[in-house]
Order: sequence, then structure tokens, then C-alpha cells
Amino acid sequence: MKKRILLILTLLFTIIGLVACKQDSNRDYNFSKEFPKNDIYYQIFVRSFADSDGDGIGDLNGITNKLDYLEDLGITAIWLTPIHPTDSYHGYEVVDYYAINPEFGTMDDFENLLKEAKDKNIKVIMDAVFNHSSPNNLWYQDSLNDLTSPYREFYIWSSNEPGKTGHESFPNSRDLNLKSEALKQELVRVLEFYLEKGVAGFRFDAVRHYFNKPYNQNYSSQPDFEGGMVLRYLKQEISKNYPDAYFIGEYFEYSINSYEDFYLGADSMFNFEISRFFQQRRYSNLQLSLNRIYESLDNFNPNAIDAPFITNHDLDRFASMVDTEEDIKQAAKILLTLPGNPFIYYGDEIGMKGRRLEGGNVLGYEDQNGNPITVYDEPRRQPFLWGTEDSAMTTWFPLIDGNDEVKIASAQQKDKDSLYNTYKEMIQIRKDNPALFYGNKITRINSIPGSIAFIREIELDNFKQYILVVHNITSATKEIEFDVIREIYGSKTLEPQQTYIAEISSNVIE
Repeated sequence: MKKRILLILTLLFTIIGLVACKQDSNRDYNFSKEFPKNDIYYQIFVRSFADSDGDGIGDLNGITNKLDYLEDLGITAIWLTPIHPTDSYHGYEVVDYYAINPEFGTMDDFENLLKEAKDKNIKVIMDAVFNHSSPNNLWYQDSLNDLTSPYREFYIWSSNEPGKTGHESFPNSRDLNLKSEALKQELVRVLEFYLEKGVAGFRFDAVRHYFNKPYNQNYSSQPDFEGGMVLRYLKQEISKNYPDAYFIGEYFEYSINSYEDFYLGADSMFNFEISRFFQQRRYSNLQLSLNRIYESLDNFNPNAIDAPFITNHDLDRFASMVDTEEDIKQAAKILLTLPGNPFIYYGDEIGMKGRRLEGGNVLGYEDQNGNPITVYDEPRRQPFLWGTEDSAMTTWFPLIDGNDEVKIASAQQKDKDSLYNTYKEMIQIRKDNPALFYGNKITRINSIPGSIAFIREIELDNFKQYILVVHNITSATKEIEFDVIREIYGSKTLEPQQTYIAEISSNVIE
């Protein structure tokens, strides 16, 4: 009798063990070790995100204080727009690459942010603005009137006026000379300075203009190739001590083919082509382009990680482009099921609005003398909506374009049907399924007209997972006929603008 009971218990524990192994099979694999650069990113425009000291300007301690919010949302990494001393409100004219903008805090504040973020398993990457600097940068000032300055070769000087740089890619900037070996070595030191502090990587600004100088066509006959080689040099040098440092480049052009040469040194390039599909709601074109886009990336670099996004600080807010919240929710679902590292622009998860003004004067936005200030991109970068009762709410720019009517973050967190919770749910689904988070292959499905439909898959050692994703982009109801192992999200009766996600067996695509 005891033997029989023992046998029954043994079988019972075996069954329980098998079920547990099935449920926890993902835990047998260290996916993050195999794919250390795969993440879900949140872009923070630092000035606008969260204020900690009551001056109305977002700062580093403000971000630290709001890490719980980011953790709740589920993101795994953040990208900070420039945090160095600067001449501009946005930071893209750097005065000192080794210092922190005093409006944002101190180096100690930055190191504390890195520590607190790491404790929550949130990575931090920084902007690397290496195409140009501020005219008040020490390098430039030292070399301006001293032809023997060691920094003289850091800049592109006018051949007609020896004491001047001539032209620059951006107003109020001075173009750096990326042909200079001394400059490139100095830029390596800048990167290492922050990697040593715990930064996970860098977003390289304006790589398109590294050698593509419209005012100086003779600067390079192959501007993109030479630009890619600069990133390759930086990558090779950094990889000696920081092999997992993440490099992502910004080439503002709506064609995936434009980025090819920069994959010589980048892990990722922002996918402006996919962003354009979102902006114009050309989802049928996105479906048709899936194979071309991801086959091209594989050809550029077999280890490439795509970086899809909807909008960023240089584009109008998506909520200002569409008619309904359902339109925003559908875009979020599409973004968070695509391959690579999705980037979410701060505030998009709550439907913030904002459009560029072409030299418009904003009521109530005045300088210290009471004169109206002309603005351009500022409305795209408005204060994050914590609510006026929250001291973290920044006030450096007024809320316009209807943002005063958008539900604040805390209210959306409590509303299960909110846009915020749609983002949160989709992020969690992505994190729970390795094929979505780390998947190294996408197969387009052509048999469901009027949809964006594909299979995401991952194969690692003995682990395999295949995830079916279908987004209904029409006003008609669709029926999904695939045999599935496990339904993850939605229903096989797919209503307009809704999404269906399920795990399937490999024989579906064989």
C-alpha cells in the first residue's frame, strides 16, 4: 500500500513538475544574455519630463523620482536627450561634453539616476552630439584665434577666412571635423567617460551630416560611407572594454536604404520609413513592405536590431495627426509587435498632442522683458502631463494644442481602458513572449486581406516559439482561421482596429 501511495505521489509530482517546466520554460534560457541589446525604449525630453526643484524645468532628479512610473509602464530602457551644458533649450549645441547642464542637476545627480535605474533593471542611453558643437565649446574657443591650438583640427575651417569656420550644418553651431584622428580619439574618451559611470549606450545625433555638408560638396565624395566608418571606428574602440554598449544612429530620411552604410558601426538606426507609415496611416503599405525592410536590414548587418518608432521630438505628435483614441491604440499595438527595439516618445502613452509652429507666437510665452517669443518645435516637446497638483509638472512652456484636455498620467493609470494601460498591456505581452521581445525573424502573412499580419519567431538552442500577430486595419470584422496553441490577446473574431496575438506551432509556416 505504501509503495502504491509513493508511486501515485511520484507520478503526481512528475506531472506537476512537467507543467511547471512548461510554464517556466522561458526561464531556462537567459535571453538577455544572448540578446543584451534588445529593449523597450522610452525617449525623455529632459526639460519637459519631471521637475524636482520647483524651477519649472525638468531635471535628472525629476526623472529619478519618476522611475516608479516608468517601471509600472514596463519599459526596460530610456534615452535621454542631451544633458550637457548648452546654448539652446533643447541641448543640441554642446558646450562641454564632460559636464552636466546645471539646469538639469549635477554629475552626482546623473550617477544617482544611473544607480536607481539599474536597481529597477532600466538601462539609460545618452545623446552623442558629434556632428557639431556650440561656438562656446572650449575646443572651439581655444582654437578660434590660435592657429597652433591642439583643438584647431577638431573643426572645419573656411579656406577663404582662416579664422572662421565658414558654414555650419545647424544654426548656432560649429561643425566638427570628423576626419581628424585626434578628434575621434577624444570622442572615444567622451564615450568611455560615461560608459564607466554605467551608461548602456548612445544615440548618435545627425549622422547624416557627418560628411554630407551642403555648403562644402568637396568635404566628402562618399559622405554616408565615411560617416559609417566613423561609427565603425568608435564602435571598435569602445567594444574593447564595453562589448555590449548599444549604438543607435539618427539619419533623418524616410528610406531604409539610406541607412545602409551606417550599419557598419551601428547596432540600430531609427526606422524613419516605418515612422512615415504611421504618420500617414499607410498600414497596407507597411504590410507590403515588411519583407523588403527586414531583408534589407539583414543584408546591411546580420546582427542589426531595428528601431521602429511612431514619432519623436522632431515630429508632430501622433495624437495631433489622428481622429480617435482607437487610432492611437492601434498604432501602439503595431509598434509593440514589430521586431527590434521599439521607441516610445514620452507622453505618447497618454496621448499628448503637439504640432510645430512656423515662427508662431504662443500666448503667455514671453522672455524676461515681456516680449513674445517665437517658437518652432517647442509645441512638440511640451511638459509631461503629471497634473498641476503634482510638483513634478514642468512649466517652462505652456500647454497648448489641447493638452490641457488630455487625461493626466495618474488618471489614466487608474482607468483600465485608457491609452496608458493599452501601452502597458502590450509591453507586458512583448516581455512575456521571447519571440516578440527578442525574435530574430518575421514572416509576412498574405492570406488575410486588409490586415498587417505576420509571424514572429525565435530559435535558441532547444527553445522555439512562434507568435502569430494580426492587426485588422479595415472597418470590417475578420475571422482568424489559424490553429493555435495558446491565445494571448484578442479574439479570433477580429473587430475593426483590433489585434489578435496567439502562439502557434511551427508547422503553420513550414
